[in-house]
Amino acid sequence: MSVYTRIKLRRDIASDWTANNPTLLAGEVGIDTTNNKIKIGTGSTPWNSLAYATLTPTEINALITGLQGQIDSLASNLNNTLDDYVPIGDVAQADGVASLDSTGKVPDTQISSTIARTTDVSTAISNLVDSSPATLNTLNELAAALNDDSNFAGTVTTALSNKAPIASPALTGVPTAPTAAAGTNTTQIATTAYVQDSLAMAMALAL
Repeated sequence: MSVYTRIKLRRDIASDWTANNPTLLAGEVGIDTTNNKIKIGTGSTPWNSLAYATLTPTEINALITGLQGQIDSLASNLNNTLDDYVPIGDVAQADGVASLDSTGKVPDTQISSTIARTTDVSTAISNLVDSSPATLNTLNELAAALNDDSNFAGTVTTALSNKAPIASPALTGVPTAPTAAAGTNTTQIATTAYVQDSLAMAMALAL
């Protein structure tokens, strides 16, 4: 992959250099376009206290060659074209890309409120389960408890409609009940068997 790079050095007219008096970074080159001279920063000495560099054309060419070599070395580590990379200015900006926090995750401040976070999903699941017993805290367990009946409400309604009410039931068919012991004197239902036994005992006593 070929990557072409244009280097632009810091430059200004002499009067502006003098007025602003910046401190160049160590190795940073500043060009005085008025005098066509350069100064090389030390990282601590202001512009006005720096001496102009007395580089020969050969030394200047060597400096440029060295810079180009460093750029070529960096470019060789790129696996894609420049168009495949995101400008730094677009990081953590609207319509750009997210930055990562110290744990390698996208901070909540950069996530739209319309996108569910893992904490949102965990909270929603927790609210759904809401302290349900372990045997009924999944949809499959709930379905099994309802006998996998997709019309469970209808099934229960039908079953209840076939039941007699406790108060004043109107029974049909041939209802049965437990037969009370002989001599029982309570509000328990007297079956036909109990009545026959009681009549038989009464007749025997009358003889």
